[in-house]
Amino acid sequence: MKFTTFFALAFISVYSFGQVKVAKIDSSNLPRNVKYIGHIINAVKWTDSLGQNLVITTETGQYISKTIPEDGYKDAALYGYHYILNGDSVKLTWKVYDFNNECPVDLDLYFIDKSFAITDLDKNGITEV
Repeated sequence: MKFTTFFALAFISVYSFGQVKVAKIDSSNLPRNVKYIGHIINAVKWTDSLGQNLVITTETGQYISKTIPEDGYKDAALYGYHYILNGDSVKLTWKVYDFNNECPVDLDLYFIDKSFAITDLDKNGITEV
């Protein structure tokens, strides 16, 4: 019983360590100079030592491939964007991209539910996504 209680408390404290308070953003509230491709899956902002941060993750869904459209081949892509906001100024600091092109069979490309997190595990004031 003591071991189970200890394990549960250790798990909870490790899980909550480094969590950052984020605010979800509706796509209509994004700054107009923020550019992205696809449909927004996550859009959040928070503040750390870098300033006000914005992260957007998007999915394109599947669409007919432009390179082999006649055979019904499909493409799909996932994107992630990190911006620093400073008044009306917006700076893209990183962008990640994953894709599957020219797929002749079923194509499922999507973010895993509940896998998106923002933390400051090393407690240096700069968050990790």
